Amino acid sequence: MTAASSGEGPELRLDSGSYLHGSAVAVGEHALLITGTAGAGKTTLALEMIALGAELVADDRVAVRPDGAGRLWLSPPPGISGLVEMRGFGLVRFAARPRVALKLIADLDHSETERLPPWRERVLSGIACPVMLCKGRLSLAAALTCLLRADDWPGSDFFAGEQFAGR
Repeated sequence: MTAASSGEGPELRLDSGSYLHGSAVAVGEHALLITGTAGAGKTTLALEMIALGAELVADDRVAVRPDGAGRLWLSPPPGISGLVEMRGFGLVRFAARPRVALKLIADLDHSETERLPPWRERVLSGIACPVMLCKGRLSLAAALTCLLRADDWPGSDFFAGEQFAGR
């Protein structure tokens, strides 16, 4: 992630307490921030990823804090740490990771139209963060879990078909 004053797409807005409406999960030392409007499937995606081995960071509201070195740290807000509202089941408690560095944002409000997408980012607390457009994608939980496990992702050669150029 890089410090930036603008990015491709809208800046994500934090409320007065440095919280964002969304969910977050972690795989190893990498966190995924899941954004979208109410009912977009943020909690559902988080639960699917937890079923694949991810760990809960936060559901519904996520604390976002920059560290001054160009990284953003995600954590659960006090009072709701570990709680997930599972529609039709009620509140369920999970173990929650206390603090994890953001690696990727999953935007559930917008669909990807490119087979090999260009680099996209959103600005959060003045820091440009990689974003994937995920609305309507099949096998999304599996794909995002694998991306979080990948050691060398994101890298510029993974975008806009650069590794397939001339084929």
